[in-house]
Amino acid sequence: MIDPHASEVTAVDAAVAGLVAMIRAAPKSKLRAVAFGDSYASMDDNEKHHLALREVVEKWDCRLERQPDNSWFPREPVELVSYGVDGADAEVVAIANALLMISDLEADKFDYMGFRWNQSPGEAYFQSLSEPLRRPLLAGFEVLHDRAKKRGW
Repeated sequence: MIDPHASEVTAVDAAVAGLVAMIRAAPKSKLRAVAFGDSYASMDDNEKHHLALREVVEKWDCRLERQPDNSWFPREPVELVSYGVDGADAEVVAIANALLMISDLEADKFDYMGFRWNQSPGEAYFQSLSEPLRRPLLAGFEVLHDRAKKRGW
């Protein structure tokens, strides 16, 4: 019997692979900028966020959900940076959104990214990114939108 969800799994896997590749290709300075994205954090907390983000990328293959304690470190600055406010660097914002999108894709939800597509930073922002950033994010949004349509959301 053919699994009706097989094409969705393939699409999810392909989208996640593109997002992981984008994150891994980012300069270390951009990952550091994500980690230091909480303007209210102390320097000590910024360093904790940075170490935790490096661990997510290197040890947990860019999956926030795999982090054992699902911690504040590095989630807080990742979420804050993902909104794309205060003139944040486009690549830094894209990396933060890629991390959150992986969570939505693999957890089978449209949590973080629904707001980011519709509100902040918004569809126009994602459409305006440079090709290497835009392509994997739009592929992820396509999977999320297809999934939502199939469920009548």
